[in-house]
Amino acid sequence: MTEKDLKVVIPSRKRVESCRRAFELAPFADVCVAESEKEDYAEFGKSLKTHPDEVTGMAAIRIWILQNYSEECVVTFDDDIHRVVCLVGRKARLIEEPAAIFRILINSARVAEEIGAPLFGYAVTANILDFFPYDPFAFLKAFGPCLGFIGRRIYPDPKLHHSTDADMALQALHKYRFVWQDTRFCFEHRIMTNSGGNRHMISKESWARDRKYLKGKWGEYVQEKDSGGVTRMVVANVSRRQKLSL
Repeated sequence: MTEKDLKVVIPSRKRVESCRRAFELAPFADVCVAESEKEDYAEFGKSLKTHPDEVTGMAAIRIWILQNYSEECVVTFDDDIHRVVCLVGRKARLIEEPAAIFRILINSARVAEEIGAPLFGYAVTANILDFFPYDPFAFLKAFGPCLGFIGRRIYPDPKLHHSTDADMALQALHKYRFVWQDTRFCFEHRIMTNSGGNRHMISKESWARDRKYLKGKWGEYVQEKDSGGVTRMVVANVSRRQKLSL
């Protein structure tokens, strides 16, 4: 895995201001928006790429990105990521330098490639109390807003509008038995406090439909967890070794 084998893409929709902050952290990324929003995002210049307007929703956009970029590793970097946090040490610290952020990404891509993991990601929250220095890496987790794909072995489920990262993690665990999560770092985003993005597809009905679909698809391996008043789906009860009946 070389630096040329990795491509970072920021998918965005009606979030020019927050996307501007994400791009400050990752100026080496492409900004990917619908063709109809091209003029709104013109400030990103040569980094701006467009997809057809009919491609909408995070799952569909991620699928389009995976199908239209040729690099071995593609990282989707959410447009509402506003800071990168290192959780190692006595207190958390911010990482602002784009070169340092790129090194984190390429290092993760190389580790994931070497161990055969099709997906990689980072800590979901920047709470240092949730970081355990004696256990800095995880292999059975879902991810947050920064998600790396090695090859094209895992795709988002187009039926889902929510919890696509949990579904993809379970796909990877089912087929390849592990993923790679580096909990030393967190790419923090603004959960449910930002307009635009996937909000046009979010409703109580869509949440209920996707929860029912995920529970039917994965059963006990997905559970609901309340985090600061926000209910999200999490991967749980996944064993590294399958129980075989002889």
